[in-house]
Amino acid sequence: SLETAELPSVSIRMPKRMQTGDQKPTKTRSAFILREHHDPTETGTFERTYQAAVTSAVSSGERLVWYASYGSNLDERRLLAYIEGSTAPGATFQQQGCRDGRRPIQSRALTLNHQLYFAGTSHIWKGSPCFITHAPLHVSAEDGGSVADGERNCDAVHMRMYLVRESQFWDIVAQENKIDVQDPDWIRGCPSAANLAASAEAAEQEETRGEGQNGRVHFLDRLAGGMYSGLLFVGRERGVPIFTFTAPQRDWMEGKLPLGAPSGPYLQRIAEGLRVSHGLCATSAAQYLIRKPGCILRRVREPGAPVWTEENLTETLRKHAQESEKQSEQSQLA
Repeated sequence: SLETAELPSVSIRMPKRMQTGDQKPTKTRSAFILREHHDPTETGTFERTYQAAVTSAVSSGERLVWYASYGSNLDERRLLAYIEGSTAPGATFQQQGCRDGRRPIQSRALTLNHQLYFAGTSHIWKGSPCFITHAPLHVSAEDGGSVADGERNCDAVHMRMYLVRESQFWDIVAQENKIDVQDPDWIRGCPSAANLAASAEAAEQEETRGEGQNGRVHFLDRLAGGMYSGLLFVGRERGVPIFTFTAPQRDWMEGKLPLGAPSGPYLQRIAEGLRVSHGLCATSAAQYLIRKPGCILRRVREPGAPVWTEENLTETLRKHAQESEKQSEQSQLA
């Protein structure tokens, strides 16, 4: 099976700082919740798998990282193109692959209270890829302090995080930023994820961030100029750090990365990932995506393509889901 084991989870409360009604989002940490797996009866199996993976990693000297994805990598088949070195469904470019080609150990659904938006241009997808803002969105005291409640106001980001080896995470970062994973300078220059996480936590605890800064975002000199060169520390799950990456700009309003519309194949990969990890049908996925900044702009890289609306996006995603289901059935019969 292509799918990694999905772990069951518990809700994580937002820190008190987010329950005060403070209007300075730069002083607010990235709160998140972990979604329940669709079949929580398999809790014991997932727990044993997780513990076995951690024990094996520790005994072999490997370090693990949770990589949290929010774009096309929500679809595990897309992520596997980065890991194994292949062309993802709907893409036009073969990825180099990671030095370690093993599949992710497990995955979990995650919701983060940042803003997702579409901007720039992807030559692989022929449209605008998505990013998330550096700073979390504000959740007022009226929301009761939970991201689940605050989603109505925050329009939070649905993510899927994969438990991978640290070297795999850095190789995924490299490929997203057009860096050769075999480059000796890149291999030597990769920092310790544990140190980056500790630095981010120390910055927050000591409140050393100034106005407009975010101690959870790191920038590596080697990634300068890369589209996804902002490394964002999200938090920890069972002590293992959770990281994602986004644009170097805080958000689209800086004007350095203009908003743009995504292509159909790109949205199909996101919708497939949302279906598997969050249980969203085509209609719900379209409602989620159409609200994101940039989605309803003119599709300049797809001449003649109509502007996305909730209706035509729902129909596009529904047709793709039906075709995927038919292909899956045929492959099982073969």
